[in-house]
Amino acid sequence: MLARNLSLENGTNISTSIKNPFKEFKNTRVLIANIEDLNYERSQRLFDKYNLRPLSLKEILTVMVKNPDLKEKFKGIRFFINGNNSKLSNYYSYNDNGTLNYGKGKIEETLFVHSGNNLSSLYVATDYYTQFFESRYVLYANTSPYDILPSLICYKKDIEYKDYDVRSFSHNSEKQISHKEYEELYSGAVNEAIHLSVTNNPSKLCNIMALLKFLGRK
Repeated sequence: MLARNLSLENGTNISTSIKNPFKEFKNTRVLIANIEDLNYERSQRLFDKYNLRPLSLKEILTVMVKNPDLKEKFKGIRFFINGNNSKLSNYYSYNDNGTLNYGKGKIEETLFVHSGNNLSSLYVATDYYTQFFESRYVLYANTSPYDILPSLICYKKDIEYKDYDVRSFSHNSEKQISHKEYEELYSGAVNEAIHLSVTNNPSKLCNIMALLKFLGRK
């Protein structure tokens, strides 16, 4: 049973108050826990307690390509991954053999990156959300590490760490999103935010507002 409704009042030490909440998802070696009120710092304390580590971008994309049911489980959810400081906001395409390229591919093989200097988190877009994002995954490196992201995904530390070559995210001005593409994204996000503001869906609205905040600076 995944831990829920954990009280953090009166200085509760979260790393000692939970009986190991991490459960393997089928036979993927991916360990998952859902715990309310966890930011990055509290997540790290749990990882350290159970000798775990967040997955890298390459690892999480690869494992979800190979296990579509894991992707389905996490649609509409954002969680911390290993990494930070993505220098270029752009679309990237990838496949299950571990390559990462500039530009869009099929929606299920496309990642959109919000550049920034903060810790990385990954959002698995819902089907409805992909209509204007044109990607299944969104990487945030521009949001606070103190955001509350209740889902934790990790490996045991003894599993070899694998990530994309940092050159995959190096600056390349010729391949940045065009002004027209930004305008289209911004317009789509505004319309989506208006719709969600009257449908009482705070989780989706939060991600829309993050997109608007990012695009508004361009």
